[in-house]
Amino acid sequence: MKIVCNDKVYVQNKDLMKTMIGSIIYKVGIPYDVVSKVFTDSFVVNNDNMDEFVCFEGQDNIDFFKKLAFIVDYNRYRRLSKREIISAINETMAVVSKVSSDYNTSLNKTKDYSYNTLAIIQLMEHKFHDLRTILWEKQGHIIIKKPDEFTDANRVINAFIRRKRNNYLK
Repeated sequence: MKIVCNDKVYVQNKDLMKTMIGSIIYKVGIPYDVVSKVFTDSFVVNNDNMDEFVCFEGQDNIDFFKKLAFIVDYNRYRRLSKREIISAINETMAVVSKVSSDYNTSLNKTKDYSYNTLAIIQLMEHKFHDLRTILWEKQGHIIIKKPDEFTDANRVINAFIRRKRNNYLK
């Protein structure tokens, strides 16, 4: 999951581990900051830290992560209704079904085609899990731990909206 806020992009550790595959599939170069974090900061993603967010600053990093469609943009989906999120989940799983079906009926299964097919399926399943997480949050089953800066910014925005709404209702 990614969150863009105040000229920064916050990305969960589990998504960082998928950026190499995603950059190949989406044909996007990886910015130095991302490569540095993934390969030189030497950390292992496990159940304890996979949902933690890492902050990247700069427009190049923001643009890079925006291009990776398999990393769910929290800001985009949190505003949708439950029905719209379920629709997005169904669309994602339809891609998995189509890619799998196309592969299974293909007569020309080269090594590259097999690799790309498996990668796309993995990335779409990854997207499915994050969409499901947002749906569960919307349904009140879980709370997604978000970066403090994002939470603080949302408090200010929500207070402003409440004031405007209250003034309008007077």
